[in-house]
Amino acid sequence: MYKLLFEYANEGSVLVLDDCDSVLYDETSLNLLKAALDSSPKRFLSWRSESTVLRREGIPDRFEFKGSIIFITNLKFEATRGKIKDHLDAIMSRCHYLDLTLDTMRDKFLRCKQIVKDGMLQEYMFSSQEQDQLLEFIFDNRSKLREMSLRMVLKIADLKKMNGNKWQRYVEMTCMKRGR
Repeated sequence: MYKLLFEYANEGSVLVLDDCDSVLYDETSLNLLKAALDSSPKRFLSWRSESTVLRREGIPDRFEFKGSIIFITNLKFEATRGKIKDHLDAIMSRCHYLDLTLDTMRDKFLRCKQIVKDGMLQEYMFSSQEQDQLLEFIFDNRSKLREMSLRMVLKIADLKKMNGNKWQRYVEMTCMKRGR
């Protein structure tokens, strides 16, 4: 993390950490992120531990961080507990936090529908009527599906494309929860 922050330390640099939730469970990385996100006019990061790797790569043991960081995660900061909560609270107080979670089935379906309408299934060469039929089937069966996601839409589109008239039965067998 120290090396990465050094590489993006210049003003105007933006480090994007996408799907790197493991960083949030590493105390050293969290402390470095807190220092990089500090609200003081000058943000200095230091690495006082002996590191031949850093020395060999010409990375100083102290530098000023003037860059920005975007962190994309599926972790809900507000819902965390234990030792990590204090660290995440400190990070949230230092930056803008935007939760784009789609929590309801309706929200998830509408997002999937929007992306399908934007051309997600273009390679399947479905007619608009076939695409609408697929979306209607997903909506009608939303509570039975194992999940509501873009991956599920693709699975169902694959089955529709492969199996003609039997696609709905295959979806029931492979993509839906079993009744108990």
